[in-house]
Amino acid sequence: MNNLSIPDDFPLDVLLNQELTQICIGSNEIGLRFYQTAGDPHKWKPGASIDIEAGFELFKDGILLCGSFNDRLGFNSGGLTVLLRQSVVALKRLPKNELSLTFSGGFSLNLVTDATGFESYHLQCNEKVVDVAFHPQN
Repeated sequence: MNNLSIPDDFPLDVLLNQELTQICIGSNEIGLRFYQTAGDPHKWKPGASIDIEAGFELFKDGILLCGSFNDRLGFNSGGLTVLLRQSVVALKRLPKNELSLTFSGGFSLNLVTDATGFESYHLQCNEKVVDVAFHPQN
């Protein structure tokens, strides 16, 4: 089992203001692809990416809209399409190495970890990659 965490010096903040442009739904993985402006508001370049393997929870105004976990991940992920064309406006580290992203439309996406310790999600920001797993002390 892994105890992989997001390092303090990981460039997590580069996700801020990036727009979600693609959601790839597979049976056991969900890929989120972001774009960012390239200095000029009319020019865009590829941004961060997140690959979800353990699960997620999607909230609006504190109400759980949908969620999916582990072997059912792909079956219940269609609700994530409400996030397309929205930008990340806030990030929050949660206990157990989980992460919450708040989007411009008021939705919050929580990336959850698998309590057994398997890799739960992967972040790619500014060409740096981190694999994240459950950790009870975080």
